[in-house]
Amino acid sequence: DGKLFTANDSTNFARNFKIKKYATDVRFDFRPSDHTEIILSGGLSKVSNFELTGLGGAQAKNWLSWNSQLRFKYKKLFTQVFINANDAGNTYLIPQAKSQNGKWNSQYLSDLSKQVVAQVQHSSILFQEKLDLVYGADYILTIPESFGSIYGRFDSADNVTQIGVYAQAEFKLSTKFSAVYAARVDYHDRIKEVMFSPRAAVVYKHDDRNTFRLTYNRAYSSPSVLNLSLDIANGQLGNGAIVRGFGNASGFQYKYNNNLPQYLDNAGAWRDLSDNAVFAANDAKTKATITKILLASGLPIPTAALPALVSVSYSGIGNHVKNAVVDFNVFNNDYNTLVAKGTDKGTAYNKAFANAKIDPTKIADKEAIKSTVTQTIEGGYKGVLGGKFSIGVDLYYSYINNFISPLTSASYAVTPDFSNPALIAKLDSNVKSLAAFNPSYPAQINALFDAKSRGGNGNGTGLDELVGLYLQQSGNNVSSPIGTLGPQNGFAGRDIILAYLNLGAVDVFGTDVHFGYNVTDNFNIDGALSHVNKDRVDFQGAANGYIGLNAPKWKTALGLEYKFGIMKGKNKNFSARANWRWYDAFPANSAVYVGTVNAVNLTDLALTWRPLPNMSTTFITLSMNNVLDTKHQFFPGTPYMGRVTMLKISHTFIRK
Repeated sequence: DGKLFTANDSTNFARNFKIKKYATDVRFDFRPSDHTEIILSGGLSKVSNFELTGLGGAQAKNWLSWNSQLRFKYKKLFTQVFINANDAGNTYLIPQAKSQNGKWNSQYLSDLSKQVVAQVQHSSILFQEKLDLVYGADYILTIPESFGSIYGRFDSADNVTQIGVYAQAEFKLSTKFSAVYAARVDYHDRIKEVMFSPRAAVVYKHDDRNTFRLTYNRAYSSPSVLNLSLDIANGQLGNGAIVRGFGNASGFQYKYNNNLPQYLDNAGAWRDLSDNAVFAANDAKTKATITKILLASGLPIPTAALPALVSVSYSGIGNHVKNAVVDFNVFNNDYNTLVAKGTDKGTAYNKAFANAKIDPTKIADKEAIKSTVTQTIEGGYKGVLGGKFSIGVDLYYSYINNFISPLTSASYAVTPDFSNPALIAKLDSNVKSLAAFNPSYPAQINALFDAKSRGGNGNGTGLDELVGLYLQQSGNNVSSPIGTLGPQNGFAGRDIILAYLNLGAVDVFGTDVHFGYNVTDNFNIDGALSHVNKDRVDFQGAANGYIGLNAPKWKTALGLEYKFGIMKGKNKNFSARANWRWYDAFPANSAVYVGTVNAVNLTDLALTWRPLPNMSTTFITLSMNNVLDTKHQFFPGTPYMGRVTMLKISHTFIRK
C-alpha cells in the first residue's frame, strides 16, 4: 500500500545530479526475397541520475530499461510486435517532510512493468493511382508491476488493454489538389471508453516551390497508468497523515452534512467544520507549553507573573477561531518559496496560509479521469521565394477538452484559522489589558516578540508573533492539522491526496514561422519565431488556481552557418555555426514544481569537421551551448544550467 521507510541517522538524501548511462543496441536484418524483410532488434540501458516526479525528486539508481522488436514486411503488408520493460533498481523518492518522530520518510520504488504492442498495417493504390489507402490495427497491453511501491493497492488490478483500428485515404483530385481523410476508433478497457478520431486535410501545390494546406484533426490522449493507478506515499505530516499521490479511476466522493463537507479528525471520527472541540481541548495545554518556553527565554518579567500573563494574553481567542480548509500542496509550495527568498518564517506562513485557504462550499465530488480530447484547425504555407529565401508559416487553433491536471489536491488540511481580524483585535485588547499588572508590559511584550533578534519580523507589533507562537505550540498548523477533509471512498482516510483531475476546457491560438536564406553557396542564415496567445489558464480546482501551459508565449532563434576549407582549392570540409535563442518568461505549475521561469538569452557555437573527403558520413563536431555561461533554470525544481561543451564523433556505415 505504498509503505514508507523511515531513514536512520546515517541515511544520506543529498541529491546527486550526476548522470551515468550505459546503453547498447543490436539489430539483425534478413531479406529472403526482394519483397520480404524480417528485422529483429533490441536494446538495453542502465541509468543513474536525478529525476523529477509529481511527488518531488527521485534518485534513480541503476534503473534498467530494455526493449525487443520483431518486424515483418511483405510487399505492402507490415506487422510488428515489440516489448518495452524496465527495472527500477535501487531508485527512491527524495522525502519531502519529516514525520512526527522527527525522521525523514521516503519511498523505495520497485518497478518491473512492461508493455506489449502488436501492430498490423496494409496499403492499396486504387482508381488508377488516384487513391492511396492505408489501414491497420493496434493492440497495446500495459502490465504495471511495482510490488506495492508505486501502484499500491491497485497493483493486482491495474492492467490496461487498448485496441484500435484505423484507415487513411489520400485522394489526388488533380495535379495541384489532394485531399486526405483519416479516422480511427479506439477502445480503452480500464475506463470503458470508445474514442473516435477523424482527420481531414486539403493540400494545394501551386508549383514545386509553393504549397498551401488546411487541416482539421481530432485526437485524444488516454489517461496513463499513473493517472489511473498511482498509489504512492512521499512525506508525512506532524499529525501522522501521509501525503499520497493517488490514481483517479473511480472519482472521489465527499461526506456532507447540511451541504458542507465534513472532515476526518486525528482520532478517525467525522466532524463538522464548525466543530471547535479539538481547539478547545488543546487550549490549556498550549498555554502551559508557551509559559515554559517564556520561562526558559530569560524575559525580564517576574517568573511568577508569566502564567497569568500568558493566560490573559490568549484569553477568549477561541471564540474568534474558525476552522479553515487549506490546500496543503499550495501552502507547502508558497511557504518554501518565500522562505527560500529570505522571508521570515512567520510572514511566510501567513502569506502562504492566505493563498492556500479555500472556500469549503466550493468543494464538490470529483469525476473519474477521462481522456483528453484535442481538436485542432491548422493552416500553413511553405515555399521558396526568389530562389534563395525559403519560408514556412503555420497558424493553428486548438480546443482541448477534459484537460488532465498534474497532481492536484483532492483532499485538504483542516486547521484553526488564526488570521481572523476579530481574533487579532481580541489579542491586541488582551495585551493592552496587561497594563493592569504593570503599565510597561504591553509595550515591553510587543517589542520583545517583534525583535528580529528573537525571530520577529520587526513590523512594529508583536501580535503576529504571538499568533505564530500559539500556532506552533498547539500543533494546529498546516503541517500538523487537526484533520483532513478528504473523500470518503478510495481508502484515503486522513491522507493528503494528490490526484489527477479533468479540469475543463482550454483553447490556444498559435503561430510558428521559420525561414532560411542562402546568402551564398557557403553562407546561410536561418531563424524561427513561435507565439502562443496564453501561457496560463485560470481554473477553479487547479493547484494555485490555474493551469500552466508550462511554455513561454514567445520564443525565437537566429542562426548563421558558414562552410569553408583550410587549404585553398580543397573541399570545404569545415562548417562553423553560431546560434542565438531567446525564451520569454512564463508561469510554471506542475505538481510540486511551481514558480516563474525567467526569460533568457542563450548563444551557442559549433564547429564541424569532415576529415575524410571521400567519406561524407564521418563527422567530428565540437559544440558549446550557452557560451556566455548564463545560469538559467528551465523549470522550477530543476538544477540551474550553465555552459555545456560536447565533442561528438560519428560515422554512418553505408553498404550498397
